[in-house]
Amino acid sequence: MKILKLEFKNIFSYGDEITTIEFGEDAKLWQLSGKSGSGKSSLLSIPKLLLFGKTEGSGGKPVKVANIANWINKKGWIRGTIKKGNDLYVIERTFAPSGLSITKNGVVVDRAGIAGLQTVIDNEILDGMPYHIFANVMTLSLNNFKSFISMTPADKRLIIDKIFSLEIINKVHELVKVDMRDLGNAINSSNSQIYALEQTIQTSQAELDSMNSGGESASLAKMKEIEEKLGKVQELYTQQSNLYSTYYGKYTELQQAENLLNRQVFEKNMEATNIMKKIELFNQDKCPTCGTPFNSEDFKHLREILNEQYNGVIEDKTALESKQQEITESKNEYAASLGKIQENINKISAKQNELTVQYKSIEAVQKAVNESVSIKNIIKSTEESKKRLEESIRESNNKMKLLSIMEEMYSADGIKQIMMSSYIPTLNKEINETLSFLGFPYTLTFDNNFDATLQHMNKEIETDNLSTGEHKKVDIAVLCSILKMVKRKYPQINLVFLDETVSSLDYESSTDIIRHLKDISSKMGLNIFIVSHTTLEETLFDVHLNVEKKYGYSFLSVV
Repeated sequence: MKILKLEFKNIFSYGDEITTIEFGEDAKLWQLSGKSGSGKSSLLSIPKLLLFGKTEGSGGKPVKVANIANWINKKGWIRGTIKKGNDLYVIERTFAPSGLSITKNGVVVDRAGIAGLQTVIDNEILDGMPYHIFANVMTLSLNNFKSFISMTPADKRLIIDKIFSLEIINKVHELVKVDMRDLGNAINSSNSQIYALEQTIQTSQAELDSMNSGGESASLAKMKEIEEKLGKVQELYTQQSNLYSTYYGKYTELQQAENLLNRQVFEKNMEATNIMKKIELFNQDKCPTCGTPFNSEDFKHLREILNEQYNGVIEDKTALESKQQEITESKNEYAASLGKIQENINKISAKQNELTVQYKSIEAVQKAVNESVSIKNIIKSTEESKKRLEESIRESNNKMKLLSIMEEMYSADGIKQIMMSSYIPTLNKEINETLSFLGFPYTLTFDNNFDATLQHMNKEIETDNLSTGEHKKVDIAVLCSILKMVKRKYPQINLVFLDETVSSLDYESSTDIIRHLKDISSKMGLNIFIVSHTTLEETLFDVHLNVEKKYGYSFLSVV
Protein backbone atom coordinates (compact mmCIF):
# COMPACT_ATOMS: atom_id res chain seq x y z
CA MET A 1 0.00 0.00 0.00
CA LYS A 2 1.32 3.43 -0.98
CA ILE A 3 -0.46 6.64 -0.09
CA LEU A 4 0.30 8.77 -3.14
CA LYS A 5 -1.75 11.87 -2.37
CA LEU A 6 -3.78 13.43 0.44
CA GLU A 7 -6.27 16.28 0.03
CA PHE A 8 -8.46 17.74 2.75
CA LYS A 9 -10.38 20.78 3.97
CA ASN A 10 -12.41 21.80 7.01
CA ILE A 11 -10.70 19.24 9.23
CA PHE A 12 -10.04 20.45 12.80
CA SER A 13 -8.37 23.87 12.50
CA TYR A 14 -7.95 23.76 8.70
CA GLY A 15 -10.42 25.87 6.74
CA ASP A 16 -12.33 25.73 3.46
CA GLU A 17 -9.21 25.96 1.30
CA ILE A 18 -8.15 22.51 -0.01
CA THR A 19 -4.77 21.44 1.36
CA THR A 20 -2.84 18.96 -0.82
CA ILE A 21 0.18 16.76 -0.03
CA GLU A 22 1.62 14.71 -2.90
CA PHE A 23 3.94 11.85 -1.97
CA GLY A 24 4.48 10.25 -5.35
CA GLU A 25 6.07 6.86 -5.92
CA ASP A 26 9.48 7.69 -4.37
CA ALA A 27 9.95 7.99 -0.62
CA LYS A 28 11.17 11.31 0.77
CA LEU A 29 12.39 12.85 4.01
CA TRP A 30 9.98 15.64 5.01
CA GLN A 31 10.37 18.47 7.49
CA LEU A 32 7.09 19.53 9.08
CA SER A 33 7.61 22.71 11.07
CA GLY A 34 5.30 25.08 12.87
CA LYS A 35 4.66 26.72 16.19
CA SER A 36 2.75 25.01 18.98
CA GLY A 37 -0.97 25.13 18.25
CA SER A 38 -0.49 25.83 14.56
CA GLY A 39 -2.12 22.57 13.42
CA LYS A 40 0.71 20.03 13.06
CA SER A 41 -1.03 17.41 15.21
CA SER A 42 -4.19 17.77 13.12
CA LEU A 43 -2.14 16.98 10.03
CA LEU A 44 -0.84 13.80 11.70
CA SER A 45 -4.45 12.60 12.03
CA ILE A 46 -5.33 12.86 8.33
CA PRO A 47 -4.20 9.32 7.26
CA LYS A 48 -6.06 7.75 10.21
CA LEU A 49 -9.21 9.71 9.42
CA LEU A 50 -8.99 8.76 5.75
CA LEU A 51 -8.55 5.02 6.31
CA PHE A 52 -10.52 4.49 9.53
CA GLY A 53 -12.76 7.53 9.97
CA LYS A 54 -11.46 8.12 13.49
CA THR A 55 -8.48 9.42 15.46
CA GLU A 56 -7.50 10.26 19.01
CA GLY A 57 -6.76 13.53 20.76
CA SER A 58 -4.56 14.48 23.69
CA GLY A 59 -4.23 11.73 26.26
CA GLY A 60 -5.12 9.08 23.67
CA LYS A 61 -8.88 9.59 24.04
CA PRO A 62 -10.97 9.09 20.87
CA VAL A 63 -12.16 12.29 19.20
CA LYS A 64 -15.93 12.46 18.78
CA VAL A 65 -16.93 12.31 15.11
CA ALA A 66 -18.92 15.54 15.57
CA ASN A 67 -15.69 17.36 16.57
CA ILE A 68 -13.58 16.28 13.57
CA ALA A 69 -15.01 18.77 11.08
CA ASN A 70 -14.07 22.43 11.55
CA TRP A 71 -16.43 23.77 14.22
CA ILE A 72 -17.27 26.88 12.16
CA ASN A 73 -17.47 25.59 8.58
CA LYS A 74 -18.46 21.94 9.22
CA LYS A 75 -18.41 19.87 5.98
CA GLY A 76 -15.10 18.14 6.74
CA TRP A 77 -13.64 16.44 3.65
CA ILE A 78 -10.65 14.16 2.96
CA ARG A 79 -9.60 12.47 -0.28
CA GLY A 80 -6.71 10.04 -0.57
CA THR A 81 -5.14 8.37 -3.61
CA ILE A 82 -3.67 4.98 -2.72
CA LYS A 83 -1.81 2.45 -4.83
CA LYS A 84 -2.14 -1.22 -3.83
CA GLY A 85 -0.30 -3.58 -6.16
CA ASN A 86 -1.53 -2.74 -9.66
CA ASP A 87 -4.76 -1.18 -8.38
CA LEU A 88 -5.39 2.51 -7.78
CA TYR A 89 -7.93 3.43 -5.10
CA VAL A 90 -9.43 6.86 -4.41
CA ILE A 91 -11.12 7.22 -1.03
CA GLU A 92 -13.31 10.21 -0.16
CA ARG A 93 -14.59 10.62 3.39
CA THR A 94 -16.74 13.42 4.81
CA PHE A 95 -17.57 14.51 8.35
CA ALA A 96 -20.60 16.56 9.46
CA PRO A 97 -22.33 15.04 7.61
CA SER A 98 -20.61 11.63 7.54
CA GLY A 99 -20.05 9.91 4.21
CA LEU A 100 -17.67 7.52 2.44
CA SER A 101 -17.06 6.63 -1.22
CA ILE A 102 -14.40 4.55 -2.96
CA THR A 103 -13.32 4.09 -6.58
CA LYS A 104 -11.05 1.27 -7.73
CA ASN A 105 -9.26 1.89 -11.01
CA GLY A 106 -11.87 4.55 -11.79
CA VAL A 107 -14.88 2.31 -11.07
CA VAL A 108 -17.16 3.12 -8.12
CA VAL A 109 -17.09 0.41 -5.45
CA ASP A 110 -20.68 -0.55 -4.67
CA ARG A 111 -21.26 -1.54 -1.04
CA ALA A 112 -24.13 -0.94 1.35
CA GLY A 113 -23.42 1.99 3.67
CA ILE A 114 -20.28 3.28 5.36
CA ALA A 115 -19.75 -0.03 7.21
CA GLY A 116 -19.71 -1.99 3.95
CA LEU A 117 -17.19 0.37 2.33
CA GLN A 118 -15.04 0.34 5.48
CA THR A 119 -14.81 -3.45 5.09
CA VAL A 120 -13.35 -2.91 1.60
CA ILE A 121 -10.69 -0.59 3.06
CA ASP A 122 -9.92 -3.02 5.90
CA ASN A 123 -9.61 -6.11 3.71
CA GLU A 124 -8.41 -4.91 0.31
CA ILE A 125 -6.21 -1.92 1.21
CA LEU A 126 -5.07 -2.45 4.81
CA ASP A 127 -4.85 -6.28 4.61
CA GLY A 128 -6.71 -6.54 7.91
CA MET A 129 -4.39 -4.23 9.87
CA PRO A 130 -6.41 -2.97 12.88
CA TYR A 131 -6.61 0.70 13.84
CA HIS A 132 -4.52 0.48 17.03
CA ILE A 133 -1.55 -1.02 15.15
CA PHE A 134 -1.76 1.52 12.29
CA ALA A 135 -2.02 4.43 14.75
CA ASN A 136 0.85 3.15 16.93
CA VAL A 137 3.33 2.62 14.10
CA MET A 138 2.41 5.64 11.95
CA THR A 139 3.10 8.25 14.64
CA LEU A 140 6.13 7.75 16.87
CA SER A 141 7.05 10.42 19.42
CA LEU A 142 10.45 10.62 21.07
CA ASN A 143 8.59 11.61 24.24
CA ASN A 144 7.46 7.96 24.45
CA PHE A 145 11.07 6.76 24.37
CA LYS A 146 12.81 9.44 26.39
CA SER A 147 15.18 7.88 28.93
CA PHE A 148 13.91 4.45 27.88
CA ILE A 149 16.96 2.81 29.42
CA SER A 150 16.08 4.13 32.87
CA MET A 151 12.28 4.41 33.01
CA THR A 152 10.18 2.48 35.51
CA PRO A 153 9.18 -1.15 34.75
CA ALA A 154 5.47 -0.22 34.64
CA ASP A 155 6.00 2.59 32.09
CA LYS A 156 8.35 0.34 30.11
CA ARG A 157 5.73 -2.42 29.90
CA LEU A 158 3.12 0.05 28.59
CA ILE A 159 5.43 1.21 25.80
CA ILE A 160 6.65 -2.33 24.91
CA ASP A 161 3.06 -3.53 24.59
CA LYS A 162 2.23 -0.53 22.39
CA ILE A 163 5.28 -0.87 20.10
CA PHE A 164 5.01 -4.60 19.55
CA SER A 165 1.17 -4.72 19.64
CA LEU A 166 1.04 -7.04 22.66
CA GLU A 167 -2.11 -5.52 24.18
CA ILE A 168 -4.19 -8.42 22.80
CA ILE A 169 -2.06 -10.86 24.81
CA ASN A 170 -2.86 -8.91 27.96
CA LYS A 171 -6.57 -9.11 27.15
CA VAL A 172 -6.38 -12.88 26.57
CA HIS A 173 -4.49 -13.27 29.85
CA GLU A 174 -7.24 -11.42 31.72
CA LEU A 175 -9.95 -13.53 30.04
CA VAL A 176 -8.14 -16.74 31.01
CA LYS A 177 -7.95 -15.60 34.63
CA VAL A 178 -11.69 -14.84 34.61
CA ASP A 179 -12.39 -18.32 33.18
CA MET A 180 -10.21 -19.89 35.89
CA ARG A 181 -12.08 -18.03 38.60
CA ASP A 182 -15.49 -19.00 37.22
CA LEU A 183 -14.42 -22.62 36.75
CA GLY A 184 -13.07 -22.74 40.31
CA ASN A 185 -16.39 -21.49 41.64
CA ALA A 186 -18.20 -24.13 39.55
CA ILE A 187 -15.99 -26.90 40.96
CA ASN A 188 -16.63 -25.70 44.52
CA SER A 189 -20.36 -25.62 43.83
CA SER A 190 -20.27 -29.17 42.41
CA ASN A 191 -18.38 -30.40 45.46
CA SER A 192 -21.03 -28.86 47.69
CA GLN A 193 -23.75 -30.61 45.69
CA ILE A 194 -21.93 -33.94 45.94
CA TYR A 195 -21.71 -33.54 49.69
CA ALA A 196 -25.44 -32.81 49.82
CA LEU A 197 -26.19 -35.86 47.65
CA GLU A 198 -24.10 -38.09 49.91
CA GLN A 199 -26.12 -36.84 52.84
CA THR A 200 -29.27 -37.66 50.89
CA ILE A 201 -28.07 -41.20 50.24
CA GLN A 202 -27.24 -41.70 53.92
CA THR A 203 -30.56 -40.25 55.06
CA SER A 204 -32.55 -42.28 52.51
CA GLN A 205 -30.79 -45.45 53.48
CA ALA A 206 -31.51 -44.78 57.15
CA GLU A 207 -35.15 -44.14 56.32
CA LEU A 208 -35.27 -47.34 54.31
CA ASP A 209 -33.87 -49.29 57.24
CA SER A 210 -36.46 -47.85 59.58
CA MET A 211 -39.29 -48.08 57.07
CA ASN A 212 -41.03 -50.85 58.92
CA SER A 213 -40.28 -49.56 62.38
CA GLY A 214 -43.44 -47.46 62.60
CA GLY A 215 -41.53 -44.22 62.69
CA GLU A 216 -44.14 -42.04 60.95
CA SER A 217 -44.53 -39.63 63.86
CA ALA A 218 -40.77 -39.37 64.20
CA SER A 219 -40.54 -38.45 60.50
CA LEU A 220 -43.11 -35.67 60.93
CA ALA A 221 -41.16 -34.28 63.88
CA LYS A 222 -37.97 -34.45 61.83
CA MET A 223 -39.59 -32.54 58.96
CA LYS A 224 -40.69 -29.79 61.31
CA GLU A 225 -37.21 -29.59 62.78
CA ILE A 226 -35.72 -29.28 59.27
CA GLU A 227 -38.23 -26.54 58.34
CA GLU A 228 -37.09 -24.46 61.33
CA LYS A 229 -33.44 -24.97 60.40
CA LEU A 230 -34.14 -24.02 56.78
CA GLY A 231 -35.75 -20.78 57.92
CA LYS A 232 -32.68 -19.83 59.95
CA VAL A 233 -30.32 -20.83 57.14
CA GLN A 234 -32.29 -18.72 54.65
CA GLU A 235 -31.98 -15.69 56.93
CA LEU A 236 -28.21 -16.20 57.11
CA TYR A 237 -28.01 -16.62 53.33
CA THR A 238 -29.93 -13.38 52.71
CA GLN A 239 -27.79 -11.53 55.24
CA GLN A 240 -24.51 -12.72 53.69
CA SER A 241 -25.72 -12.08 50.12
CA ASN A 242 -26.67 -8.49 50.97
CA LEU A 243 -23.31 -8.03 52.70
CA TYR A 244 -21.51 -9.40 49.63
CA SER A 245 -23.35 -6.98 47.32
CA THR A 246 -22.43 -4.04 49.56
CA TYR A 247 -18.76 -5.04 49.75
CA TYR A 248 -18.57 -5.77 46.04
CA GLY A 249 -19.92 -2.31 45.26
CA LYS A 250 -17.23 -0.76 47.45
CA TYR A 251 -14.59 -3.01 45.86
CA THR A 252 -15.68 -1.93 42.35
CA GLU A 253 -15.54 1.76 43.32
CA LEU A 254 -12.01 1.29 44.70
CA GLN A 255 -10.96 -0.61 41.56
CA GLN A 256 -12.15 2.26 39.36
CA ALA A 257 -10.46 4.81 41.62
CA GLU A 258 -7.23 2.80 41.51
CA ASN A 259 -7.32 2.63 37.68
CA LEU A 260 -7.93 6.39 37.52
CA LEU A 261 -5.00 7.08 39.87
CA ASN A 262 -2.75 4.76 37.83
CA ARG A 263 -3.46 6.87 34.75
CA GLN A 264 -3.03 10.12 36.68
CA VAL A 265 0.35 9.02 38.12
CA PHE A 266 1.49 8.04 34.62
CA GLU A 267 0.36 11.42 33.25
CA LYS A 268 2.17 13.25 36.09
CA ASN A 269 5.34 11.29 35.27
CA MET A 270 5.09 12.33 31.64
CA GLU A 271 4.32 15.95 32.64
CA ALA A 272 7.34 16.05 34.99
CA THR A 273 9.52 14.59 32.23
CA ASN A 274 8.41 17.26 29.75
CA ILE A 275 9.00 20.10 32.27
CA MET A 276 12.45 18.73 33.15
CA LYS A 277 13.25 18.64 29.44
CA LYS A 278 12.53 22.38 29.25
CA ILE A 279 14.53 23.05 32.45
CA GLU A 280 17.51 21.16 31.01
CA LEU A 281 17.25 23.29 27.88
CA PHE A 282 17.38 26.51 29.93
CA ASN A 283 20.35 25.14 31.96
CA GLN A 284 22.47 25.53 28.83
CA ASP A 285 24.28 28.78 28.12
CA LYS A 286 22.28 29.43 25.01
CA CYS A 287 19.62 27.95 22.75
CA PRO A 288 21.21 25.15 20.65
CA THR A 289 18.96 25.99 17.72
CA CYS A 290 18.93 29.79 17.44
CA GLY A 291 21.84 30.73 19.72
CA THR A 292 19.84 33.04 21.99
CA PRO A 293 21.67 33.45 25.39
CA PHE A 294 19.78 32.10 28.42
CA ASN A 295 21.40 34.42 31.00
CA SER A 296 18.83 37.23 30.85
CA GLU A 297 16.42 37.91 33.72
CA ASP A 298 13.49 36.83 31.54
CA PHE A 299 14.97 33.38 31.02
CA LYS A 300 15.91 33.12 34.71
CA HIS A 301 12.31 33.96 35.55
CA LEU A 302 11.10 31.34 33.09
CA ARG A 303 13.47 28.79 34.67
CA GLU A 304 12.11 29.62 38.13
CA ILE A 305 8.55 29.19 36.87
CA LEU A 306 9.48 25.83 35.33
CA ASN A 307 11.12 24.71 38.59
CA GLU A 308 7.99 25.70 40.50
CA GLN A 309 5.86 23.80 37.98
CA TYR A 310 8.13 20.76 38.26
CA ASN A 311 8.03 20.80 42.07
CA GLY A 312 4.27 21.19 41.95
CA VAL A 313 3.91 18.21 39.59
CA ILE A 314 6.16 16.07 41.85
CA GLU A 315 4.07 17.08 44.88
CA ASP A 316 0.90 16.18 43.00
CA LYS A 317 2.42 12.87 41.92
CA THR A 318 3.51 12.06 45.50
CA ALA A 319 0.04 12.86 46.79
CA LEU A 320 -1.51 10.69 44.07
CA GLU A 321 0.84 7.80 44.89
CA SER A 322 -0.02 8.10 48.58
CA LYS A 323 -3.72 8.05 47.76
CA GLN A 324 -3.05 5.18 45.34
CA GLN A 325 -1.45 3.13 48.13
CA GLU A 326 -4.34 3.84 50.50
CA ILE A 327 -6.90 2.78 47.91
CA THR A 328 -4.93 -0.36 47.00
CA GLU A 329 -4.70 -1.40 50.64
CA SER A 330 -8.40 -0.73 51.16
CA LYS A 331 -9.26 -2.63 47.96
CA ASN A 332 -7.20 -5.62 49.11
CA GLU A 333 -9.00 -5.60 52.45
CA TYR A 334 -12.37 -5.62 50.66
CA ALA A 335 -11.15 -8.42 48.37
CA ALA A 336 -10.18 -10.53 51.40
CA SER A 337 -13.55 -9.82 53.01
CA LEU A 338 -15.36 -10.77 49.80
CA GLY A 339 -13.51 -14.07 49.76
CA LYS A 340 -14.56 -14.82 53.32
CA ILE A 341 -18.18 -13.81 52.66
CA GLN A 342 -18.27 -15.99 49.51
CA GLU A 343 -16.89 -18.87 51.55
CA ASN A 344 -19.68 -18.34 54.11
CA ILE A 345 -22.29 -18.21 51.34
CA ASN A 346 -20.96 -21.48 49.87
CA LYS A 347 -21.15 -23.16 53.27
CA ILE A 348 -24.66 -21.81 53.91
CA SER A 349 -25.75 -22.88 50.41
CA ALA A 350 -24.37 -26.35 50.99
CA LYS A 351 -26.18 -26.58 54.31
CA GLN A 352 -29.36 -25.31 52.68
CA ASN A 353 -29.06 -27.97 49.96
CA GLU A 354 -28.38 -30.61 52.56
CA LEU A 355 -31.47 -29.68 54.63
CA THR A 356 -33.65 -29.36 51.53
CA VAL A 357 -32.60 -32.77 50.31
CA GLN A 358 -33.20 -34.26 53.75
CA TYR A 359 -36.63 -32.66 53.91
CA LYS A 360 -37.62 -33.89 50.46
CA SER A 361 -36.28 -37.32 51.22
CA ILE A 362 -38.27 -37.62 54.44
CA GLU A 363 -41.30 -36.12 52.70
CA ALA A 364 -41.03 -38.69 49.94
CA VAL A 365 -40.66 -41.45 52.47
CA GLN A 366 -43.65 -40.12 54.39
CA LYS A 367 -45.80 -40.26 51.28
CA ALA A 368 -44.90 -43.83 50.65
CA VAL A 369 -44.01 -45.11 54.04
CA ASN A 370 -44.75 -48.68 53.05
CA GLU A 371 -43.20 -48.49 49.62
CA SER A 372 -39.50 -49.19 49.97
CA VAL A 373 -39.17 -49.17 46.19
CA SER A 374 -39.52 -45.38 46.08
CA ILE A 375 -36.69 -45.01 48.58
CA LYS A 376 -34.50 -47.31 46.57
CA ASN A 377 -35.25 -45.25 43.46
CA ILE A 378 -34.28 -42.09 45.31
CA ILE A 379 -30.99 -43.66 46.37
CA LYS A 380 -30.33 -44.88 42.84
CA SER A 381 -31.21 -41.53 41.26
CA THR A 382 -29.10 -39.69 43.80
CA GLU A 383 -26.12 -41.97 43.18
CA GLU A 384 -26.46 -41.35 39.43
CA SER A 385 -26.57 -37.60 40.02
CA LYS A 386 -23.49 -37.90 42.20
CA LYS A 387 -21.66 -39.81 39.45
CA ARG A 388 -22.58 -37.17 36.88
CA LEU A 389 -21.27 -34.42 39.16
CA GLU A 390 -18.05 -36.35 39.82
CA GLU A 391 -17.55 -36.74 36.05
CA SER A 392 -18.24 -33.03 35.61
CA ILE A 393 -15.63 -32.23 38.25
CA ARG A 394 -13.07 -34.44 36.50
CA GLU A 395 -13.74 -32.61 33.23
CA SER A 396 -13.54 -29.24 35.01
CA ASN A 397 -10.23 -30.21 36.63
CA ASN A 398 -8.86 -31.11 33.19
CA LYS A 399 -10.06 -27.74 31.89
CA MET A 400 -8.45 -26.06 34.89
CA LYS A 401 -5.13 -27.71 34.04
CA LEU A 402 -5.43 -26.43 30.48
CA LEU A 403 -6.36 -22.94 31.68
CA SER A 404 -3.39 -22.97 34.07
CA ILE A 405 -1.12 -23.73 31.13
CA MET A 406 -2.76 -20.94 29.12
CA GLU A 407 -2.50 -18.53 32.06
CA GLU A 408 1.23 -19.18 32.25
CA MET A 409 1.52 -19.04 28.46
CA TYR A 410 -0.12 -15.60 28.19
CA SER A 411 1.61 -14.16 31.26
CA ALA A 412 4.56 -11.77 31.06
CA ASP A 413 6.92 -14.78 31.16
CA GLY A 414 5.14 -16.74 28.42
CA ILE A 415 4.38 -15.81 24.83
CA LYS A 416 5.58 -12.25 25.41
CA GLN A 417 9.04 -13.53 26.29
CA ILE A 418 9.10 -15.78 23.22
CA MET A 419 8.03 -12.89 20.98
CA MET A 420 10.50 -10.51 22.54
CA SER A 421 13.33 -13.06 22.18
CA SER A 422 12.71 -13.00 18.41
CA TYR A 423 12.63 -9.17 18.26
CA ILE A 424 15.45 -8.31 20.67
CA PRO A 425 18.54 -9.61 18.74
CA THR A 426 17.53 -7.68 15.62
CA LEU A 427 16.65 -4.62 17.68
CA ASN A 428 20.02 -4.69 19.53
CA LYS A 429 21.88 -5.05 16.23
CA GLU A 430 19.99 -2.11 14.69
CA ILE A 431 20.49 0.05 17.80
CA ASN A 432 24.25 -0.45 17.93
CA GLU A 433 24.63 0.15 14.19
CA THR A 434 22.82 3.45 14.66
CA LEU A 435 24.90 4.35 17.75
CA SER A 436 28.06 3.61 15.79
CA PHE A 437 26.85 5.88 12.98
CA LEU A 438 26.23 8.63 15.54
CA GLY A 439 29.75 8.22 16.96
CA PHE A 440 28.52 6.85 20.31
CA PRO A 441 31.44 5.09 22.08
CA TYR A 442 29.38 2.48 23.99
CA THR A 443 27.30 -0.58 23.08
CA LEU A 444 23.73 -0.97 24.34
CA THR A 445 21.98 -4.31 24.82
CA PHE A 446 18.37 -4.94 25.88
CA ASP A 447 17.32 -8.25 27.40
CA ASN A 448 13.86 -9.81 26.93
CA ASN A 449 12.49 -7.64 29.75
CA PHE A 450 13.87 -4.52 28.00
CA ASP A 451 16.35 -3.95 30.80
CA ALA A 452 19.37 -2.16 29.32
CA THR A 453 23.06 -2.98 29.71
CA LEU A 454 25.58 -0.35 28.61
CA GLN A 455 29.15 -1.49 27.96
CA HIS A 456 32.47 -0.05 26.88
CA MET A 457 35.21 -2.51 25.94
CA ASN A 458 33.26 -5.33 27.66
CA LYS A 459 33.00 -3.32 30.87
CA GLU A 460 29.53 -2.41 32.12
CA ILE A 461 28.81 1.32 32.43
CA GLU A 462 26.16 2.79 34.72
CA THR A 463 23.48 4.57 32.69
CA ASP A 464 23.47 7.39 35.26
CA ASN A 465 26.92 8.34 33.96
CA LEU A 466 25.48 9.34 30.57
CA SER A 467 25.08 13.01 29.82
CA THR A 468 21.75 14.44 28.67
CA GLY A 469 22.99 14.51 25.08
CA GLU A 470 24.16 10.89 25.27
CA HIS A 471 20.79 9.86 26.69
CA LYS A 472 19.16 11.60 23.73
CA LYS A 473 21.36 9.74 21.23
CA VAL A 474 20.51 6.41 22.83
CA ASP A 475 16.79 7.24 22.75
CA ILE A 476 16.97 8.22 19.08
CA ALA A 477 18.92 5.05 18.24
CA VAL A 478 16.14 3.01 19.85
CA LEU A 479 13.52 4.99 17.91
CA CYS A 480 15.32 4.56 14.56
CA SER A 481 15.76 0.83 15.15
CA ILE A 482 12.11 0.35 16.04
CA LEU A 483 11.21 2.37 12.94
CA LYS A 484 13.07 -0.14 10.74
CA MET A 485 11.42 -3.10 12.45
CA VAL A 486 8.00 -1.49 12.10
CA LYS A 487 8.49 -1.06 8.35
CA ARG A 488 9.62 -4.67 7.93
CA LYS A 489 6.68 -5.95 9.97
CA TYR A 490 4.09 -3.70 8.30
CA PRO A 491 5.31 -3.09 4.72
CA GLN A 492 1.89 -1.68 3.77
CA ILE A 493 2.72 1.54 5.63
CA ASN A 494 4.65 4.08 3.53
CA LEU A 495 4.63 7.13 5.80
CA VAL A 496 5.60 7.73 9.41
CA PHE A 497 5.52 10.88 11.52
CA LEU A 498 8.37 11.37 14.03
CA ASP A 499 7.48 13.98 16.63
CA GLU A 500 10.17 16.01 18.47
CA THR A 501 12.99 13.79 17.16
CA VAL A 502 16.01 16.13 17.26
CA SER A 503 14.89 18.83 19.69
CA SER A 504 17.52 20.01 22.20
CA LEU A 505 20.40 18.34 20.28
CA ASP A 506 23.42 20.24 19.00
CA TYR A 507 23.68 20.99 15.29
CA GLU A 508 26.21 18.25 14.47
CA SER A 509 24.26 15.51 16.28
CA SER A 510 20.91 16.55 14.83
CA THR A 511 22.47 16.65 11.35
CA ASP A 512 23.85 13.09 11.74
CA ILE A 513 20.46 11.84 12.89
CA ILE A 514 18.59 13.49 10.03
CA ARG A 515 21.04 12.00 7.53
CA HIS A 516 20.52 8.58 9.11
CA LEU A 517 16.75 8.97 8.84
CA LYS A 518 17.13 10.01 5.20
CA ASP A 519 19.10 6.83 4.58
CA ILE A 520 16.31 4.79 6.23
CA SER A 521 13.72 6.62 4.10
CA SER A 522 15.59 5.88 0.89
CA LYS A 523 16.41 2.23 1.61
CA MET A 524 13.02 1.26 3.04
CA GLY A 525 10.76 3.28 0.73
CA LEU A 526 9.30 5.16 3.67
CA ASN A 527 8.12 8.78 3.70
CA ILE A 528 9.40 10.10 7.04
CA PHE A 529 8.03 13.33 8.46
CA ILE A 530 10.22 14.97 11.11
CA VAL A 531 7.91 17.19 13.13
CA SER A 532 9.57 20.16 14.81
CA HIS A 533 8.59 23.44 16.44
CA THR A 534 11.65 25.08 14.88
CA THR A 535 13.09 25.11 11.36
CA LEU A 536 15.94 22.63 10.78
CA GLU A 537 18.67 22.62 8.11
CA GLU A 538 16.60 22.58 4.91
CA THR A 539 19.33 21.10 2.67
CA LEU A 540 19.03 17.83 4.58
CA PHE A 541 15.38 17.37 3.60
CA ASP A 542 13.65 16.58 0.33
CA VAL A 543 10.59 18.66 1.21
CA HIS A 544 9.92 21.30 3.87
CA LEU A 545 6.30 21.87 4.89
CA ASN A 546 5.37 24.65 7.28
CA VAL A 547 2.11 25.04 9.21
CA GLU A 548 1.00 28.42 10.46
CA LYS A 549 -2.26 29.75 11.82
CA LYS A 550 -3.88 32.88 10.39
CA TYR A 551 -7.25 34.33 11.30
CA GLY A 552 -8.04 31.23 13.36
CA TYR A 553 -7.33 28.72 10.53
CA SER A 554 -4.32 26.51 9.84
CA PHE A 555 -2.49 26.78 6.50
CA LEU A 556 0.08 24.34 5.07
CA SER A 557 2.69 25.59 2.64
CA VAL A 558 5.81 24.25 0.91
CA VAL A 559 8.85 26.30 1.93
